[in-house]
Amino acid sequence: MTPLLLASKQGHVDIVRMLVDRGASVDATDCQGRTALLCATKKGHVDIVRRLLDRGASMDAAYHYRRTALMWASGHRHVDIVRRLLDRGASVDATDRSGRTALMWATDGQRVDIVRLLLDRGASMVATDESGRTALMWASKKGHVDIVRRLLDRGASVDATDRFGRAPLHWASAHGHVDIVRMLLDRGASMDATDRSGSAVLLWASKHGHVDIVRMLLKHGASMDSTSEIGRTPLQWASAHGHVDIVRMLLDRGASMDATDCYGMTEVMWASDRGHVDIVRMLLDRGASMDATDRSGSMPLLCASENGRMDIVRMLLDRGASVDATDRGG
Repeated sequence: MTPLLLASKQGHVDIVRMLVDRGASVDATDCQGRTALLCATKKGHVDIVRRLLDRGASMDAAYHYRRTALMWASGHRHVDIVRRLLDRGASVDATDRSGRTALMWATDGQRVDIVRLLLDRGASMVATDESGRTALMWASKKGHVDIVRRLLDRGASVDATDRFGRAPLHWASAHGHVDIVRMLLDRGASMDATDRSGSAVLLWASKHGHVDIVRMLLKHGASMDSTSEIGRTPLQWASAHGHVDIVRMLLDRGASMDATDCYGMTEVMWASDRGHVDIVRMLLDRGASMDATDRSGSMPLLCASENGRMDIVRMLLDRGASVDATDRGG
């Protein structure tokens, strides 16, 4: 690093002034491609940024996945530097190597004031990164309620999908952000839209154990018997992952216990396989079959026995499961 880069990084204004006055190159780079402006921006040294800009420092310089000064300032919450860069003409929709814009970085940095500033300067809300995600999807995934609200108020699409077919509601549901799920539903987000794996939002919430979101989606009329491309229902996902309260809620709403996935596995098989004693008991109490078999001829007792689930083996035997049951391998 040059003396100017070091002084800019550490925030030594007077030394920066002296070096620049003595003819130091403002756009010299280190081995990583960092300029003095990038160093000062990342650290939030406003006065140094101003001085470097006054001396003609390039705002298009970028390093580390091609992130510009505006992206660094937006992601690191330096609103005064963001404003100054925009005032000097920094490109608001420039993208880094992953396709992310300053608006996406501001969303990640949780600064609604920077988001507002970028939007006021014309930042695109339809821009997508390499995964097809918009700023709204990022905010929904990360749980930034105020930013989601701001983007929706500015007209961001509530049902836009990324290249995996996932909308903002999928991301908020999968990550347990109740307030954002509520907001998206209030703005008309589709509950039954499926991603490329065939999964609707209720499957995501059930799989990840987000009880309040499952309850909210059910109250809004989400289908309990929707299946993913491998044939799994919300009840199967909840049973496999041990989410007792969600299993109970789905059963109380009439979810089918007879559904099988592409392997022929039922809820009882999944719960027996994974060792979820309370769920096995609940399903059996509700009338689930102990004798259903999957495509290999396995059944709950065999699943539990193979995986060492002593309590479940005992329960199934006490309920009448055949001690001599065999799969198709004999």
